[in-house]
Parts: sequence; structure tokens; C-alpha cells
Amino acid sequence: MKRMSIAAAAVTVVAVFASAAPLEYYSDEVHYKPARYDGFAGFGSWIKARCHRSPVVLLPREKAPEDASLSEVYERFRDSKAILERTEAELKMLEKAAEEMEYENADARQVISNTAALAERKVNIGNERRLARLRYDAALKQLSAAGQNDRLLPMYLAVPCEAPELIVPSYKLSIRPRYRATIDEANEKITVEEVLELQNRSGVDIRAEKGVFHTYPLHESLRRLEFRPWVINRPSVRARSKAMAAEDAMPVMAAVSASAPAAKRVNDKTYTLEHLDLPADGSKVVLPVSETTLPVETQRVVYPFLDTRVFMTYLFEPKTRVMSPRWQVSAGDTVSDSAFGEYEKNRYRLYVSVDRDVRVRRKRDIHADSQGFFTGAKIKDGYTVELTNLSDRLKPIRVIERIPVSTTDRIEVTDLRISPSDLPYKRGKEGKLTFMLTLLPHATRVIHVGFTVKHDRDVPVRY
Repeated sequence: MKRMSIAAAAVTVVAVFASAAPLEYYSDEVHYKPARYDGFAGFGSWIKARCHRSPVVLLPREKAPEDASLSEVYERFRDSKAILERTEAELKMLEKAAEEMEYENADARQVISNTAALAERKVNIGNERRLARLRYDAALKQLSAAGQNDRLLPMYLAVPCEAPELIVPSYKLSIRPRYRATIDEANEKITVEEVLELQNRSGVDIRAEKGVFHTYPLHESLRRLEFRPWVINRPSVRARSKAMAAEDAMPVMAAVSASAPAAKRVNDKTYTLEHLDLPADGSKVVLPVSETTLPVETQRVVYPFLDTRVFMTYLFEPKTRVMSPRWQVSAGDTVSDSAFGEYEKNRYRLYVSVDRDVRVRRKRDIHADSQGFFTGAKIKDGYTVELTNLSDRLKPIRVIERIPVSTTDRIEVTDLRISPSDLPYKRGKEGKLTFMLTLLPHATRVIHVGFTVKHDRDVPVRY
């Protein structure tokens, strides 16, 4: 009998667990099997249902169960909407009655009495209508936060089913990995906390002892593949850049007690969930996944060709794969809700803040073209990077620069010149240059970079 590998065994365990879980989340849709069912599915036309794997029609009704999380706000919304419709209809009737009121051959006292009564009635109905409008708007705002609109209705299964399965699109029940990092005062240790942030806006109240969160879709789209020739186009040089884009600020993590729902990562694509209670009111629930303390290295980093700001970064080697670039970081007096992270080989770099005490300037300082009859054309080019420490402290800085790279043998980048000549640097792939230097208090360092681009005279060069 062949032995099953550890990886295969883990996949089998996850698959068995997932098939029995009341909640299965995929990146395209969510499947939920309620433990107790009374025919009510939830609020929302996007809800689908199955009974013993066969589709079941859902029909709307006016009433919702009292224990549904949206039942109270739904009743307030429906009652205020009915009052609005009634008062608007009554105001129209009063306007019509005022227009049709006959004044000729009528007793003056009776006319005054009728007019006063009509005006009083209009004021009372107008006040009732304004109050109903306030309640209507407040209820609609609460429903909008829960992912609903003004057309919501309670949805019920058209036929009885003892063990139904409800299906909702995944964008209505969001589950996102989030990370929080705390760096000690000595800048030597980093505590990394991974959590899952859940928000239920599906209209379905979810209560499940077990669940599985998959980061991949349930339904894969397939397409026909065909061979395509690899065509070489006219040679050109394009400068390659690496841009950093900060994402939206991450919401502050709520404190989670030991008895709260929890999550566990099985692998890079699957999490198991426990003790879930997700009302459909749109409130956020945070589930702890893991917490580890690791060695960390502090570095100031600047990419002058992209951005002259100096970033405070923290470099460490995570124990598990980081699933989201969004971080919340606390480092001394600095608290950032919009920190950004990325992998550098096996290590992970967190961009946390900007060091305003270092000024960086970059300028092009050489650009000379020359052509020879036999030797082709040459371009002598270069730039200068100036770094100034405005503080009273030493400032170690990692400077990332670049030189052009060629994608054809008809263009060659040669004669790299670095000044000062004793400045240590590393030349990496794709023209990457890395300088490590330390700025003394109130000191300025200048880096000169020069290079030569050789190319055939008939080859256009742009970079």
C-alpha cells in the first residue's frame, strides 16, 4: 500500500472538513446550511436556495421573523413608508378639497370655520409626514449600511425543506485578512498579529460552529488555449520602475476576547472558522488567527527616481505567507493605519512612515550625444542625488537607484561611473543600484552616477 504524502493528507483533511462545514466561503460565492430552519431565508433578491442539491424558488412576504437581525429596522422602515404614502395622499386630497370649496352663497362664518379646520388638518398631517420622513431616512440609512435598499422584502422558501442550503454572492459577505504589527522600543522585535475581518451584508443571519474560508473561487472559468508565435518587434528601450501605492486606511482592530469566534490558517488558500455569529446588519467582526514575535531590522529607504521622500521601513521574515499588503503598525509614537508591505525574496518590508529630517534632491547633470561613422552612436548621461540630514542624529539610509537596461544586442549600456569612487554599492538585475550610507548630523552626501549608452545609428533610443 502506498503511503500518502503529508501535503496530500492535509488537503484531504481540509476537503473532508469543508464538505461538512455549515459555512463554506469562496471568492465568488458563499454556501450556508442553517442548523435550525423555519422557511425564512433572509432579505435580498440575490439569495438563492437549494434543497438536496436542487434549486428552490424563493418568494417574498410582508412579515419577517422577530429574531432576524434586520426585522426591527425593517418594520420601522415599512411603517414609516406606509405613513409617508398615507400622509402624501391625504395632503393631495386636502389640496383638492380646498380648490373645490364653494364660497358663493355660503355663510361667511361657515367658510371661515371650514378654512381654519382645513388648515389645521394640513398642519397636523404635515407634521406627521415630517416625522415619518425622519424615521424613514434613519431606517433606510441603517439598511444601506447592511447592504440593503428601499425594495427589500423577507424571502421564504416556496416549498418545505428540512436541510436547505443558502447561496449568496461573496461580495455580500466579505472576509479579508488583516495584519497588525507592534515594534518594541529598541526596534529589535516585531509582534505580528493576523486577523480575519468579516462583514455580513448578505441579508442572511449566519450562525455556524464550523466554517471554511477559501481564497479561491468555486467556479473556475476555462478557455481554449492555442499556440501563438513569439514575434520580435522593433527594438526599443523602456525604463522599468517600481511604484509604491498605499491602500485605503485599515480600520482599527477591535479587541477580541478569548471566548470570541476564532480562525485558523490551514494553508495559504484556506482558513477554518469557529463559533461564528454574523448578523446581517453589516457590523464588522474581527477573528484572531495568529500572533508571533520576530526579529526586525529598521531601515530608512529612498527611491529618488520615483519619490524623494525617505521612508521608515521594517524588515523581517514572516513565519507564514502574508495575504494582504494592508497593515496597521505601532512603532513608538508612530501609529499608522495605512502602512504598506511587500515581499523582498523571503523577507517582508513594511513601509510605515516618512522621515522628514532627511531632504533628498535628484537632478540630471550630463547629457551628451556623439556619433561615429564606424563606432555608431553614444549617449553620455547621468544624474546626481543629494541627501541632507536636518537633524542632530545619525541617519543610516538605503538608497535605491537605477541605470537603463537594454533588451537588444543593438543597444549596450556601459562605462558605469560612481562618485565618490570609494562609496560601496551593489549592482543588481535590471539596472538596480543599491547604496548604503550613513548621514552625520546636519551633513550632506552627494552621489554622482554616470553611464554611456551605445547604439546603432538607425536604432531609436528612449529611456
